[in-house]
Parts: sequence; C-alpha cells; structure tokens
Amino acid sequence: LGLGGLEALLRRQRDAAARLQPLSGIAPLPAIDEADLTREAFYNEYVLPGRPVKVRLTNPDTWNSTRVLERCGHQRVNLLSDATYTTLQGIAWDSTLDRLLNWVLLPLAGLWTTMQHELDSRMHVRLDAYLPFAETKTGASPRPFQLPAPLLLRRLLPTQLLLLLEVFARPRYLHDVALEWICPDALDWLHVPRMLLPNWLFAGLVDSDSDRTFELEPTAFIGAAHTLSYPMHQNIHSNLDFAVVVLQGKKRYALFHPSEHDNLAPFQASDDVRLYLADPFSPDLPATPGLSRASGWRGELEAGEVLFAPGAWIHVFENYDFGAATVALKFW
Repeated sequence: LGLGGLEALLRRQRDAAARLQPLSGIAPLPAIDEADLTREAFYNEYVLPGRPVKVRLTNPDTWNSTRVLERCGHQRVNLLSDATYTTLQGIAWDSTLDRLLNWVLLPLAGLWTTMQHELDSRMHVRLDAYLPFAETKTGASPRPFQLPAPLLLRRLLPTQLLLLLEVFARPRYLHDVALEWICPDALDWLHVPRMLLPNWLFAGLVDSDSDRTFELEPTAFIGAAHTLSYPMHQNIHSNLDFAVVVLQGKKRYALFHPSEHDNLAPFQASDDVRLYLADPFSPDLPATPGLSRASGWRGELEAGEVLFAPGAWIHVFENYDFGAATVALKFW
C-alpha cells in the first residue's frame, strides 16, 4: 500500500468501527422544567447523590452583544485560559519537535507563524475586536470538527503534538474568564438561576487550602461553532460541583462517571491535569476502543438551559451553533 492507500484503509476501519460499535451506553440527559424542580428536590436528588441533570429555565437571561460592546468594548481579554497558556509556555521542546510544530503542524492548522507568536497574539485582545469575529455566521450546516491532518499522521504523532494541533486548529475562544473581567456591567443584568440559590454547589465544602478565587465567579464562555475550552478532562478541583448556563446558542456535552476512567484513554498532561483522548462526538474506536464500552451522557444544551454536573465527573463541552456565537456562564 502507498500512503494514500494506507490512509484510505485507516479511514474505512474507523468508519466501520463506528457503524458496528455504536455508543449504545451513552445517551442524552433527560431535561426537567425548572418549575417542576424545587431547590430542595434539586439538592436532595442531584447534588447530594452526585447525579447530573439538565434543567429548562422558566425565565432565562439572554445575551445582548450590542449592549456589551457599548459598555465594555474597550476591555482586553485573553483567548487562551491562564492554565493553557502557562502549560504551553512551560513545555520544554527539543529542537526536532519545535521544528515539527512550527513547520508542519501550525501550517496544517492554517497558521504560518510560530507557536510563541500565536500564543502572544491571543493575549490582551480588545473585546470589540473579538466579539464580531465570534458572532460571524459560518453559513455551514452542523458537522463534527475534524483535525486538519491525515489520519495516518494522527496515528504517528506524539499525543502532546496532537493536543497542540487541536488547540490551534479550532477557532479562537474566549473561555473560562471571570465575567467581571470581561464586562463588569453585565453583572447588573445577568442573574444566578433560582435553582442555584442558595448556592447548593458548595454543599460539599471547599478545601481550606484551595487557591480558587470564587469571588470572581461566574466565568464566561463566548465562541463560535467548534470552539472548545479543553479536551475531555477532570477538573483539578474535583470536589467542587459546577453548573453551565447557556445564554445564547448551543453546546454539545458529554459526561462520564469517574469509574469510566480506563475506558476513555486517559492521558496525564501534567501532575495536576488529567485529559482523555476518547472523542465522544467523533469517535475513533480503533484508536480508543474503550469508548465503545463506556456508559455516560451525551447531548445538546441550548439557550435557556442549565446543566449541573458533579465536580469529579469527566466532561467536555463544545460550542455547536453555526448561526451565532454561543455564550454561557459557569457557576461553581
């Protein structure tokens, strides 16, 4: 087989595995109307036993980009989370991997630059320069994200380089940044959902030595279709439950109990960061066969809905509205 034939064979194997091994253990979370869920029932039936739930809000907030730009267009934001930027800055690349990254992988992602320049270009961007980009309609029909690299190359590359390629190949994304830092005025017209007041999410108590700055919650996520904060992962603060509220657009989500760890192709990115290589949205079962045995939840979260998840659960969220930016808030 030549390289083209080998690539075609790998694609046929992947597609055949997806047909023959459907992810039958992964289903959408059932949705509950907020009017039918008292705060006590939410606490007793979901928070205490550690069960995820999706709730349709009765009077949801809406996002108004025009108002935000009028009040806060001058604000500067980072289009990489502090955790991602610090991690990428701290990687010690040898010269061979550095050349492979800058001369092969970044051009595959359509970026004729260096990693350092690309990182720096995503920092301290004016909000009025980013929001119009995020709001641009793609005109495309919904479709899964695909890495811009042959499947054969993806099989051969080190995991670290594949993760980097995904960071740079997806659209730029304002994510996991305190709303207070993006637009302090928005705190005056956006509200905590009734089901989260009082804040049951802290029922598990916070570690006394935790350095999490909870006074800066909620954090905001604003991005176009296919934007993704992090690959599938477990939160570092796994004892803290969280809720994601969509104000505009649509997200795809996948959630797995920690007991599914071995089925999801775990990868220890650093001492504190645990990622998972299985992709529940576009499964590659020959590369991550355990996903076919996994049980969990996978579905869509639309504007006006909130998803509560136990802090230790493995999860991933991807923006999936091709007509407008998806905007969401996360509450711990």
